[in-house]
Amino acid sequence: MNKAEYLRRLEAGLKRLPVSERQDLLNDFAEHFATGVESGHSEEEICRRLGAPEVVVKEMIAEYRIVEAEHGISFLRMLRAVSATTRLGIGALLGMFPVLAGITLYGVACFLPAVFLLSPLLLLWTMPFYDRTDGMLYASLSLIFFSLGLLGGIGLYAAGKRMAAWAIQSTKSQYQRVKGETQ
Repeated sequence: MNKAEYLRRLEAGLKRLPVSERQDLLNDFAEHFATGVESGHSEEEICRRLGAPEVVVKEMIAEYRIVEAEHGISFLRMLRAVSATTRLGIGALLGMFPVLAGITLYGVACFLPAVFLLSPLLLLWTMPFYDRTDGMLYASLSLIFFSLGLLGGIGLYAAGKRMAAWAIQSTKSQYQRVKGETQ
């Protein structure tokens, strides 16, 4: 493989990154080739030392997603960083198990406040089918369930921010561990 083919495959794999970031990375690799050729190495040699473009792309995307998530902690950015890191191989996937389990448990926990928030609609919808003397009971239960759902949602929002920060840190350390093993 030569420089042109390597850079073409690299660019094709980096399509998910913003244009400016992608161009910076491609310029860095072109410079790496220029420096290597000046040192007397062939393009094929440089390609072998750099590794397969597909592997390099996965590592660069994972690193970009982690840095992006660190700069603005959000659940979506955290999921992107975790997803990119798990694509690095089976070792990364196994190492990310606690993070994946935490995300799953958080997703399941988010279901309960949503049910509680919507339960007043169900209670009020079924109210006409029951004795009218239970109207106050249904209204009270609706208010209680809605309040529990609201409090649970607020609590999960705060917990989600902390969980996202933890997941990003865990993802970063797993990325560094995997990257250290491949070098």
